[in-house]
Amino acid sequence: MGWTSTVASCYKNGKVDVKLEMDTLCGKNYQVLKSSMVGSTYYGALKNVQTGVVFCAVILTSTRTYNGFNLAYKDMTEDEGPCERKCPMGILNLLTPTDNQYAIEWRNACREYHNKKNSDKHSWLVNVGIGERVYLNNSDGTADVLIKHPPAYQFKTWFWYNTTRGTYVSKKYVTEENTRPYVA
Repeated sequence: MGWTSTVASCYKNGKVDVKLEMDTLCGKNYQVLKSSMVGSTYYGALKNVQTGVVFCAVILTSTRTYNGFNLAYKDMTEDEGPCERKCPMGILNLLTPTDNQYAIEWRNACREYHNKKNSDKHSWLVNVGIGERVYLNNSDGTADVLIKHPPAYQFKTWFWYNTTRGTYVSKKYVTEENTRPYVA
C-alpha cells in the first residue's frame, strides 16, 4: 500500500537509472519482456515463467533524496486498477488475456489514451508549417496571431510565438478548439 525507499544501485551519468533499477527488481521473480518509463512511472510486461501469464507492472517512482535514501517506489499490477494509464502499446500488446475486471478496465483506458493521442495528431494544426500563422481565439472574442517558429533560444523544437503580444505560447494551449486558420 505504501512506498518503499532504498538506496539505488544502478546509475547512469551520475543519476539513478530508474528503469534499470525497476527491471532488476522485477527480474528477481519474473522475466521482464519489455519495459518503459513514462515520466516517473515504470511500466513492465512481466512473464511468470511457471504459468506463462504476462501481466503489467505499474510502478510509481521518485528519486528525491530523503533520510539517506535516493529512490522510492510504489509497485502495483494492472489487477489493482492503477490511476496511471499511459502504458505504451508495445507493452499492452504483450499481455496475455485476463478475467480480472480492474485489469480489463485499465487496459481499455490505456488504449483509449493512445487512441485519443493519435487522433489529436491528425488535427489540421499538425499540417501548419514553420513560418505559417494561425489565429488564437481569446475568451473576450478577440484573436491573437500566432506564428509557428523554428527551434530557437531555449526551445529544442518548434514553438508558437504570439505576434500580437510578443510572447511565447505553450503547445498544450494551442488546440483545434481555440484556433482557426489565418486569413491575410
